[in-house]
This record gives sequence, C-alpha cells and structure tokens, in this order.
Amino acid sequence: MADENSNYIYAAKREMSYISKGLRPDILRDHNKTILKIFKNLFPVFRKNSKYGFPANLIPLIIFIYFRLHGLVITKSQLLLSSHINFVDFNDFILQFINYLRRDIKS
Repeated sequence: MADENSNYIYAAKREMSYISKGLRPDILRDHNKTILKIFKNLFPVFRKNSKYGFPANLIPLIIFIYFRLHGLVITKSQLLLSSHINFVDFNDFILQFINYLRRDIKS
C-alpha cells in the first residue's frame, strides 16, 4: 500500500511539474509543498469511485482552488491549457464544490 501511495505522490509531483511548465515557471514553486500536502489529504477521499481519483485530474483542481482562495492569479483557461484535465470535468468539479460549500454553509 505504501508503494502504491508513493506512486500516486510521484504522479502528483509530475503533474505539478507539467502544469508549471505551461504557466510561468516560478508560479507554483513557492506553493508546491502546500499543494502536495492538500493532495495527500484529499486523494484518499476522491480515490474511491471517482474520476478525480487520479493525480492528473485532482492536482489542477487543487491548484485552481488554492490559488483563488489565496488571491493568486490563475485563470481557468491557463490551467486547462497547462494540464491534462478537460473542460467538462473541470467545470463539473467546480459546480460540485460550490454546491458542497453552499450546503455546508446552510447547515
């Protein structure tokens, strides 16, 4: 199991590297450790029966939300052009995330 997790962490790091090449090279550097920590916490939740259970799909979403919450500039189109996630999966996740937040706030 530890070997399997290390493979996913390696894949997440590789995806972050791929995305950073499509953006300004230094834009992710200062945030890599935090984004990877978030990935390690979220991945077990999304891994089961989810299209977001793959680092190539989950990392771009984490980056986008992290940057938006911290006032860092990144557009959806920049991220989509720099990652492996497609437009439909990206928007679907964002809508689910917003609905989750709304439901959590009302509770």
